Amino acid sequence: MTISEIKKSAKAKLIGTYIKCSMATLLYFIVVMILTYIQRFLVSIIPNTIVNTLVEAIFAILSLLLGYGIIVNIIELTDVKTNSITDFINTTIKNTTKYIKTLLTAIMKMIVPLIIFILSGFYLLGTIVAYINKIKFLCFSQTLLPLAIIIFVLTFIVLLYFLLNYILIPYVYYSHKELSYKEIVQKSANIMKGHKLQFVLLIISFLNLFLIASIIMLILNLFLPITQYITPFIIVFYCLLKPYVIISELEFFESLGE
Repeated sequence: MTISEIKKSAKAKLIGTYIKCSMATLLYFIVVMILTYIQRFLVSIIPNTIVNTLVEAIFAILSLLLGYGIIVNIIELTDVKTNSITDFINTTIKNTTKYIKTLLTAIMKMIVPLIIFILSGFYLLGTIVAYINKIKFLCFSQTLLPLAIIIFVLTFIVLLYFLLNYILIPYVYYSHKELSYKEIVQKSANIMKGHKLQFVLLIISFLNLFLIASIIMLILNLFLPITQYITPFIIVFYCLLKPYVIISELEFFESLGE
């Protein structure tokens, strides 16, 4: 299937359920925002850095689990397998253990470039701060800055490659519940072989909607003081777009015969 065919098929699936999908996305957004607020509150009152890191890791995993939950909720709303816009919470709870194992397996497969990326990013940041403040640190030598930039860029490309390998994990997990978490990760990588560019082009194809939304805001701003309403506008846009993106990704996945 071409990208236009994938998106056309996604639109057809959303007919009759689009409002429910958008409402489910809004609830998901609210839950994630509440969790983010709780996380920031806990970090602000806990002085221990190690504990703070642990708290942030836990909330990051919760967000990823909820991300899977909303994907399933929207898929089942479009397939009329459910009428509930809160099923993403039940889905999240039911799939916690296995989905975490699946995500950790994927992360471990790209742990080396991830560590190098983080270290090179830290080195770049440290060097820039030292340069701006005119402070000389032996560990932040400006002579090694070009090498650090090259390593940073290369590891970013490698990480992007790995992320594209595992981008379909939620859809494989949902469609092949009989597979083990290791098999799910491997199957996602196998499916994406030779299809990474097409997926990237699919995601890029949604940029025109961002452009349209930006133009609408600029036009409205000529007549109305909407600057203070930009956050609600972004939330509404997100809730309207996410179901379309999810079902398009599902169509992409199914178009590969999986």
